[in-house]
Amino acid sequence: MTGRDLVRGALGCLLGFAVYTILGRIAPSGLLVFNVFILVVAHFAMTRGEAAGALMGAACGLVQDAFSRSVLGTAGIALTLTGFLAGVFAQRFDMTPLRRLFLFLFAVAAVELAVWMSLSSLIYAHRIDSAGGLLFLQPLNTALWGGLIFYALRRLRERAR
Repeated sequence: MTGRDLVRGALGCLLGFAVYTILGRIAPSGLLVFNVFILVVAHFAMTRGEAAGALMGAACGLVQDAFSRSVLGTAGIALTLTGFLAGVFAQRFDMTPLRRLFLFLFAVAAVELAVWMSLSSLIYAHRIDSAGGLLFLQPLNTALWGGLIFYALRRLRERAR
């Protein structure tokens, strides 16, 4: 990775934290149904590969853990593993069509949520509070908003060329 990649990674993590903080202040339940950090990790995994996805997952996961009420490391491990897997799949398949991008983001968000819930339930030794099932909407909402954001950014880049 180059110095430019590290700067972009730091800015991506900072942007994720800013959106996470603003969303937490405006609508705290929004943090349950939308995971901005998985979008940052997925973007780096898609554009830079599995190593960058794993590194970004570790960084974003630690930031998310530091500012949430969960055990330090659960989001870090979940996002690191998810970032690596997302990079592996994104490098082998074309994510250009919007439908494929949505399915990819949905799968990435679902895997991250499943890993995080598994780790948290093992550590806490009790069931995770899903807020009446609201937590299970997170992969769908993240994929919908993420797909639209990534698609819009791609269209803007194409027009700028």
